[in-house]
Amino acid sequence: MKHRPVCAILSAHNSSDAAKRMKIDAIQVKCMNSVNFVRFGQQGATADCILVNHLFSIEAREEEIREFKRYNPHCSIMGFVSDFYPNVMEQMRRFEDLIDVYVVPTVEMQINMSCFVDSEVVVIPDPIDFHLEDSVEKLHVQKRPMDVLWYGYRESFDRSMLEFSPLLEWMHETLQIRYHIVTNVAGFGHRDNVLLHQYDLDTFPRLLPQFDLCILSHVPNDFQMATYSKSNNKATLAINRGVPVIASRTPSYQQLLEECGLSEYLFVSRRELEIAINKLSDADKRNRYLKKSQGVVLEKYSATQVAKKWLELFNRERTRLR
Repeated sequence: MKHRPVCAILSAHNSSDAAKRMKIDAIQVKCMNSVNFVRFGQQGATADCILVNHLFSIEAREEEIREFKRYNPHCSIMGFVSDFYPNVMEQMRRFEDLIDVYVVPTVEMQINMSCFVDSEVVVIPDPIDFHLEDSVEKLHVQKRPMDVLWYGYRESFDRSMLEFSPLLEWMHETLQIRYHIVTNVAGFGHRDNVLLHQYDLDTFPRLLPQFDLCILSHVPNDFQMATYSKSNNKATLAINRGVPVIASRTPSYQQLLEECGLSEYLFVSRRELEIAINKLSDADKRNRYLKKSQGVVLEKYSATQVAKKWLELFNRERTRLR
């Protein structure tokens, strides 16, 4: 009988944290019939590989994992990294002798990280958040003003939306759109022409389909490559929930919309953003957008499809160091 790989998860995140719930938990659910998952350090547990959920998870248990590696030299340690900020570079160098292979969601992260370590860096895209599979079959109807959304953390807004938000605020003030931001309201601060909503991990998948458009940007106003090289997971989630996306012409968003034949909805300036919003004020165009994009998103980014790539990696790493 073929031995199923045993993967030990090392994560400083708990099940309520998005970084675990959206990504690692999705992989566990979809691979559970092919991989035995255990917690790292679980009494009596052995492992063919260890999956580290972001490198800071090692810090509090560094000696423990080093001792495990000494006694289990053939156990591959995989480091999952979703963002490439400066502290990650420091962690990569600190744990260079521990990590055998890094897993990242974009080619841009792969290229940048490969400049700092000689370990292999593998690209596996982020699955649609909340490991959703079926698309929302939403029929858009003509309405004015449209409900237009941006969502994310305040730091993401400051890094990539400060250039474009004034246009959306002006369009809200002049009743062309209703401009909504879903975020941690307490940490966001007041803005006059914005409708703020508290982000809730459990209810957001049901809230999202209520909007007509989603505006997303990875333009690196903070001059950080990490912002520029982020994954497209916000866009794939919005499209899956029946909300067309207008996105910055930055790598992951450009790749996604070009795959869908929707590059006309990429922007680099406020003027291009305004033109795209006005185009998609036509409900028929929003419906055609979804017909073009939802199948592509499911085919490439459903948790089931992404889990196949993880399973290939688990099976490969089980034997690579032996």
